[in-house]
Amino acid sequence: MQHKVSHNGYPHIEPLEISDEELREQIAQEAKDRLGMTYDEFLKAYHEGDLPDTPAVNELVILLDFVEYSSRV
Repeated sequence: MQHKVSHNGYPHIEPLEISDEELREQIAQEAKDRLGMTYDEFLKAYHEGDLPDTPAVNELVILLDFVEYSSRV
């Protein structure tokens, strides 16, 4: 994201566009790096409610929700 100051003093943020596949790849890499899990292990644990309540998990779940939501639209 690029931050630019707008005329009212608040930052103007350009949105970042990313495909569902690119986002899945990023989640897979983050799950591996931060949780030591594969994407499939993370997805299964998420759907079974077996993930710990940690900032890393919460951040990845938010991203996963975007992927799952966009696949239903």
